[in-house]
Order: sequence, then structure tokens, then C-alpha cells
Amino acid sequence: STGEEILEITSYGKAKKMLEQDGANIRFVAPSILDEALCLIAVEHSNDALSKIPRSLRTDVVCLAAMKNGNYLGDVPFLTRTEDICREGVKNQSKASLVCVPEELLDVDICKDAVAANGYNIKDVPEKYITKEMCRAAVSKNPMSLEYVPVKFRTDEICQIAVDGNKNAAAFASPKYQEILKVSKKPKSGFLRFTK
Repeated sequence: STGEEILEITSYGKAKKMLEQDGANIRFVAPSILDEALCLIAVEHSNDALSKIPRSLRTDVVCLAAMKNGNYLGDVPFLTRTEDICREGVKNQSKASLVCVPEELLDVDICKDAVAANGYNIKDVPEKYITKEMCRAAVSKNPMSLEYVPVKFRTDEICQIAVDGNKNAAAFASPKYQEILKVSKKPKSGFLRFTK
């Protein structure tokens, strides 16, 4: 005995109370009392509880509730990844969840939701679904995501939005926009012009 033994909770009432404090405590609940109701409490009180729930209890209901609370879509069993679960998953996560969406469920709307949640998700959007509006949303949310915007969408407008948000994004701007930045930084009439 190491002196740090973790006791398994075998009382349903104690388990419920403990999960309401922190859903991640589900790992201490005895499998003999674990049911869908306790799993729902866990995912509603922790955004990482789903990973600690036995796969056999990761039902559609539990997984959908978990996605609404920001649990990682990758913890949803593949065959349980329905359209509703995937849509909730990409809307409520900052992690790169788009790669966890089955290919047959990918469409422009789910990709828009993923980019709206985190601009860096643009890197995982299949090019056939990328739109100018999606690129604008990506750099507005996360200016440095300009790195992952396809070159054909790196318009002066999109580059400007990114650079306004973070001047370091200029490193990923189109060559044309980088020239504009260089010209605007040149001194005129002996006076320095300061730009963002």
C-alpha cells in the first residue's frame, strides 16, 4: 500500500454529490452504480469528463450533453458521431475538433461553425468548403490564423484585418500586401510615418 489509495465511491447519493462538484470525479465512481444519469451529471459539470466515462456508457444522449459543455469531440466513439453531436462539438470547442468529424458529415455549415469557434480551425477545412467570409471570420477571431488561409483568399482586406489584430500576421500576408506595408513605412519628406 502506498498510502494514497483512492476509494471507489459505491453510494449513488455520494457519487451524485461528488459529480455535481466536479464531473471529472467520475473516475472514482464504482462501475456497478454508474449509469447514464450519473454520466450526464459528470459531463454537465466538467468539460473533460467524457474521456473518463466507459465507452459503453457514452450514449448519444451523454455525448450530445458533453458536446454542449465543451468536451472534446475526439472522445465520442466514432459510430456515435452523429450530425447533431458533431455540430455541437465544433461549435463549443476551442480544440481542433473538425478533424474528428466523419468525412460524410463535413459540409460548409459545420466548417463555418468550427471556424467561428476557433479561427485556427481554418487549417482543417477542406479547400472546397472555404469561402472568403470564412477566411474573414478566421482572421477576425485569430489574426495569426492567416498562416492557414489559402493564398487565393489572402486579399488586401483579409490581410488588413489580420494585421490590425496582430502586426505579426504580416509575415503571412500576400506578397502584394507586404509591399503595401513596406511602402507605408518609408519616411516621407524627412519625417517618419508610424503605422501599426
